[in-house]
Amino acid sequence: MKLLAFAASTLALGMVASSALAQTCSAPTELSSNATITNSAQPNFIPTTCTGDNSFTDICGGATLTGRAHVYHWHYGGANTPSGSITVTPAQKDNGSGGLAAATFDVALAVAQGSGACAAALGNCSASADNNANSSAESIALSGLTTTGEYYLIISSFSTTAANQCGPYGMTVGVLPVKLQSFSIN
Repeated sequence: MKLLAFAASTLALGMVASSALAQTCSAPTELSSNATITNSAQPNFIPTTCTGDNSFTDICGGATLTGRAHVYHWHYGGANTPSGSITVTPAQKDNGSGGLAAATFDVALAVAQGSGACAAALGNCSASADNNANSSAESIALSGLTTTGEYYLIISSFSTTAANQCGPYGMTVGVLPVKLQSFSIN
């Protein structure tokens, strides 16, 4: 029985650790073309930046991220042109009493391009968005991201108000042409 309890607790810790690691430059979440993440009725099942990477202190040539970040990755192989946009929308938070509280997360987006660019996103970004107020969506057009290579989407906040620096979010992704991994003719 103790062995079963130990195995269950080890598995649970492994799941928590792997979900936390999936929000960093070293282990980003893979971003899928035409993906949609929405679930406003169940905010605990959608991603949040509140447990993400807090190592981004300066990004896009001088902007200071104040919140934790969730990092996504994709590879553009150059075969087709990306289209549409990536839109991140703050979601309602669990109010701790079984209900939903208003979304206050002030989303900021940055896209770093190039091998090793995520951790070095401290320089120039390929795209960024922080145009709207708290609780509002931010978008980045994919049409300008056409250089072949690795891309990293960093979702965080530039808010100076602690309550607005992190939160759950939904996301829609346009068309991300991907690199062909293998091809054969039999």
